[in-house]
Amino acid sequence: MHITEGRTHLCSWVYYVAHTPTGCLLWAAMGVSAERCAVITFDHEWDGNYVANFISQSEIPFKGLDALFTFDHLVKSVSNWGGSADVIDMHVRMYNDGPFVKTGAYCTFGFQVSYFGDIRPEVIAIDMNGQDACVKPWRWDSALNDGADVGHDLTGGYYDAGDHVKFGFPMAVTTTVLAWGLIDTNKQVKGHSVDTHSHTRQTEYARAAVKWATDYFLKAHTAEYELLWTAALANHITALYCTGQVGKGSDDHAFWGRPEDMYMKRPAYKIGKENPGTELACETAAVLTAASIVFEGVDDEYYAKLREVAKKLYAFGDEHRLEYHLSIIDAEPFYRSWSGYGDELLWGALWLYRATGDEAYLTKAQEVWDEFSLGEKGEQFSRDDKKAGAYALGSMVDSNNTQYAAALKEFLRHVREDSKYGLVFLDMWGADRHAVNVAFLTLWASKYGDPADEAINLLWAVSQMNYILGDTGRSFVVGFGVNPPQRPHHRSSSCPIPPDSCFLNSWGQTQPGPNAHILYGALVGGPAEDSTYEDDREDYVHNEVACDYNAAYTGVGAQRCDVISIVEKSSNSYAAKFTSQTEFPFVGVNVVFTFDHPVTSVTNHNGKSEMIDDMHVRMTDEYLFVETGVFVHFSFEVFHSGDTQPEVIAVDLNGQDACDGSITWTTDIPFINPCEETGMAPYDYAQALCMSFLFYEAQRSGVLPPDQRVKPWRWDSALNDGADVGHDLTGGYYDGGDHVKFGFPMAATTTLLAWGLIDFPMGYEQTGQTEYARAAVKWATDYFLKAHTAEYELYGQVGKGLVDHAFWCRPEDMLMERPAYKIDREHPGTELACETAAALAAASIVFKGVDDKYSEELLEVARELYAFGDEYRLEYHLSITDVTDFYKSFNGYGDELLWGALWMYRATGEEVYLSKAQEVWDEFGFDEEIGGFGWDDKSAGAYALGSMMGVENPQYTASLNEYLRHVKEDFPYTPGGLVFLGMWGSNRHAANAAFLALWAAKYGDPNERESHVVWAASQIDFILGSSGHSFVVGFGVDPPIRAHHRGSSCPNPPDSCAQNNWGYEQPGPNPHVLHGAIVGGPAEDGTWQDDRSDYVRNEVACDYNAAYTGALVAIIEMKN
Repeated sequence: MHITEGRTHLCSWVYYVAHTPTGCLLWAAMGVSAERCAVITFDHEWDGNYVANFISQSEIPFKGLDALFTFDHLVKSVSNWGGSADVIDMHVRMYNDGPFVKTGAYCTFGFQVSYFGDIRPEVIAIDMNGQDACVKPWRWDSALNDGADVGHDLTGGYYDAGDHVKFGFPMAVTTTVLAWGLIDTNKQVKGHSVDTHSHTRQTEYARAAVKWATDYFLKAHTAEYELLWTAALANHITALYCTGQVGKGSDDHAFWGRPEDMYMKRPAYKIGKENPGTELACETAAVLTAASIVFEGVDDEYYAKLREVAKKLYAFGDEHRLEYHLSIIDAEPFYRSWSGYGDELLWGALWLYRATGDEAYLTKAQEVWDEFSLGEKGEQFSRDDKKAGAYALGSMVDSNNTQYAAALKEFLRHVREDSKYGLVFLDMWGADRHAVNVAFLTLWASKYGDPADEAINLLWAVSQMNYILGDTGRSFVVGFGVNPPQRPHHRSSSCPIPPDSCFLNSWGQTQPGPNAHILYGALVGGPAEDSTYEDDREDYVHNEVACDYNAAYTGVGAQRCDVISIVEKSSNSYAAKFTSQTEFPFVGVNVVFTFDHPVTSVTNHNGKSEMIDDMHVRMTDEYLFVETGVFVHFSFEVFHSGDTQPEVIAVDLNGQDACDGSITWTTDIPFINPCEETGMAPYDYAQALCMSFLFYEAQRSGVLPPDQRVKPWRWDSALNDGADVGHDLTGGYYDGGDHVKFGFPMAATTTLLAWGLIDFPMGYEQTGQTEYARAAVKWATDYFLKAHTAEYELYGQVGKGLVDHAFWCRPEDMLMERPAYKIDREHPGTELACETAAALAAASIVFKGVDDKYSEELLEVARELYAFGDEYRLEYHLSITDVTDFYKSFNGYGDELLWGALWMYRATGEEVYLSKAQEVWDEFGFDEEIGGFGWDDKSAGAYALGSMMGVENPQYTASLNEYLRHVKEDFPYTPGGLVFLGMWGSNRHAANAAFLALWAAKYGDPNERESHVVWAASQIDFILGSSGHSFVVGFGVDPPIRAHHRGSSCPNPPDSCAQNNWGYEQPGPNPHVLHGAIVGGPAEDGTWQDDRSDYVRNEVACDYNAAYTGALVAIIEMKN
C-alpha cells in the first residue's frame, strides 16, 4: 500500500488527545517555540536577582531530576531550592534524587538567579533527564463545570471540531466507527488482542480513544429514560461529536479562544420520555455495544456495564420515537437528523445482535428494514445516515439474509463507478470525510464481503486514502506528508500559549500565519468538487476539522494483511499464496505467520514448515535468492479442525513486518562504485572510462541482466513497451534525463561505441573494459533487432515526448501510455534506417570472431535496413512526427546514406557499398561544405572512415583535415579552453571533435599526430576537471551533483518522487550518483550552474557519452 499506516494512525490518536476537555495532557506540546522558555514563570525580582519557577506536566513516571538550563546571558550564581545547582558559564545544572513524579503529575521546583549588570539572563533551553523540556503544553484541563447547571458531572468527552460544543450525536457515531475498526481489524487470539498493525502498536491508544467517549456517555445516561446531550462550544455547522449536548451552539461559535479560557454558560441538554430523541439514544446504544465488544476480555466489568446501558438506551429510543433535534432544538442548526431515525434503529439493533446473539434484535432489525424501506439505495455513510454501515454489519451477522449483502454490493458499486478518478465527491461539507467513510466500508468489504470484488474494493479504497495523504501533491492531514494544512479552522490550535491573548484583535482567527500549534493527525474538510482548496482558517466548509472526520479515516489503514490471497478452500483446509515485492536483495526466507484461530498443520509447497504452536507457523526456504524489485511468491496449504477459517493476521519475514505488501530496507543500501582508481595522470582516464559504462547501465530499459552493476536504485522497467503494436520492444536505452527511447540518437550512440572498440582495441584491453563495452553495444543492438519487425519496417521511437517529459519520476514507476512509432514503405525514414544499419554493421565487426552467429545476424539486418533507407527516401521526422521537437533531422539524410555505405563496406568489403558512397558524395555535394560530427550530422565521421577505406580517393582525407583545422582554429573557446561548437551540450560537441582528432592522430597524417593528441587531450581534460571542477558525475573534483536526470534524482521507494514534485525541485544533491555521465557543459562565456532544472547545460544523454568514451580509450591507448 501507498498508505504510511503507522504514522497516520499515530497522528490520528494525537488529534483525539487534542480534543479532550479534561485529563492528563501532553507535557511537551507540538510545534511551539519561543525566545523565553515557556515552562519558566517569574515570581519576583530585585537588583541583580530574580526568583522563578519551573512547571511542566509529565507523561511518564520518573524519580530524580537532572536538568541543564541554558541562559542567554552569563549568570553569577543559581540556587536550586529543591536540590543542588552547578554553574557552567552560561549553563546551569540542577539536580536532586527525588521526589517521585507519577504519570500526569506536575514536576515543579523554584530557583533563584543572581546575575551581573542590568540585563536579566533568561532561560532559553532546558534539557531535563535527556529530553527537551522547554515547550509548554497547549492543551490542559478545561470545561470542569460541565453539567453543574443540571446537577450532574458531565465533564469529559470530546469537543466536536474547531469549536468546543460537545454534541453527543456525532460523538457517538465517531466512537462507534472507532470501535468497529478495533473489532474488525484486531483479532482476539487466545484471550489476547493481537494488533495486526504490529509495526504501529496503536491498540491501546485506540481503546483509550474509545473509552474517553464511553466514560462520558455513561455519565450522560443519568436515568433509564434520560440522556444528556452535552455541547460545549462550536463555531459553524460542521461535523462534530459528543453526547446529548453541552454548550449552546451560537454562544460557543461566537467565542474564538482556548477551551481553557471559556467563560460563557454551557447549558446541558437532555432527551427523556417527554422529549425523546431516537437517533441520539440508538446511536449511543450502538457505540456502547460496539465498545463492549472492544473491552470484552480486557475489562469484563466495564464491558458488562456498557452493554447493560446500551440495552436500556436502545429500548428507550425504540419505545419513545421522535427525531432528536425536535427535543434538543439547539442542535438543529448544527447536527439535525436529515435522514430520520430509521437507520439508527437498524444500526443499533444489528450492533446489539452482534454483541449479544439475542434473536430479538435480529427480528427488530428486519422489522425496521421493512418499516422504513431501508434497502433503497444509500448515498453516503455518515454521521447522519448509517444505512450503508448497516448493510455491511448485517451482511456479517445475518449472512443468511441476502438483502444486506446485496444492498452493500450495490452501494459500493454505485460509489466506485461514479468516482473513477480522484477523490469521490459525495458532499460539499467535508469531502475528505465522506470519501474515507466509504473507503472504510470498501476495505471492510474487501475482507468480509464478496470475494469477486476484493481487488477492486481494495484498490479503490487505497486510491481515496492516497489522495488524502498526498497523491495530488498536498496532504489534507495536519502535520503529515507534503504541504499539509497549516491553518485549520480550529480554535485551540490557532491560539498562542498564555499569557499571549487569542482574543486581542481576533488574533487567533484572523492572523495570516500558520496556527500556533500543529493539530497533528486532523483531517480537514477537503477540496471542492472542482478540486480547489485553500488553507484558510475561516473556511469552515473545506478547512475545518472534526472528530467524525477522523473516525473512519483512522480505521482505513488497519483493515487487512494484503500479502495473502486464498486460491482454493474446502471445509477444513484452504490453499493460499503469499506475494510481496521486495526493495532490496536477500538470500533465504524465514517467515512466521500468525493466525487468528488455531490451525492443525500448514504445508509449505516451496520449502519447510514448522508449527511453533497452533497459532504460529514458521516457513523457510534457505535457497531462495530474491533480487531487488522482484516479487517473492510461495504457496502453502492450511488445515484446521474448527468451523471458523483461520486467517493470517500478521507476517514477519526475515525480521520485519511484511503484511502491507512491500518488503523494505531500514537504511539505504549504499552503491559502491566498482570503478577503482588506477593512478593515471594528470587524470584517471581509465576510471573515467569504466564509469562511462556505468552510466549506460543506468540508462538501460527493460529486464535488467544478472550482472547489472547499477543497483539497487535501478531495476526492471517499461516491460510493456510495444504491447500497443503487438511486438516486444522492451530493452534499449532511455535517451537522457527522460525515459523516451529515441531510435535515431540511440543508433548514432551505438555506432560510435562500436567504432571505439574496433579502432582502439588495445586501450580497452589495457583497462579491462572490453566486455563492458561489448555489453553496452549489444544492449542496443538486441533492441534494434527486435525493432526491425519486417524487411521494410523499423520501430524508431517508444514513448510520447511531451507526455514523458511531463512525468518526473523513476522509470520503474511510469504509468503513462508509451506508444511505439515506426517507419515503413508508406512512411519511410532514411536517416533512421541508414544510421541503424551503420550501428548494426559496426557491431557486426565488434562481434566477429566473438559470436559469429550474432555478427552475421547483425550484418544481415544491416543490409536490409540500408537498402530500405536508400530505396525509400524521406526525412524520418516527417513519418515519426512526434520526434520533431526533440531529434529532428536538420541536416537531411545525405550524411547517413554516406556514413551507412562506408560502414557497410568496412563490414563486408563489398565494392558496391564503396561505389554507393561515391554516388552519395557527389549527389549531396560533400566537397562543397565542411560538415560537423554529432547525432544529426555524420559528415566528419564519414570523412575519417572514408580516408581509411577510400585510400585512392583523397577527398575524404582532405575533408577530414579541413574539418579538424576548422574546428581548432575557427571556433571560439570558453575561458577554460573548451572549443565552443554549440550551446546545447557543449561538452558533447567538444568530445565528438576530440574523438575524431585522436582517431586522426592514429590513422591520419603522422605529421599532425602530436598536435591532434595535445588538442584532443585538452578538451577531454577540460571535461574531467582542468577548469577547476569536473563535468562528469561522480568523478574528480567538484563534480555535478544535480544532473537533470529523473531516475537518479528520485529517492528509494517507498518515498515518493512525484509528491510535491520532490525529485525535480528539492535543492539538495540527487539521491543517487549517476556515475560516469557527462553533463551538457558551460556557456560560451564559461558560466555553468549545477542546476537540475537546466536541461541545456546540466542534462545528460547517451549520445553525450558516446564519442567521449571513445576519446578516453584513445588517450589511454596512445599514452601507453
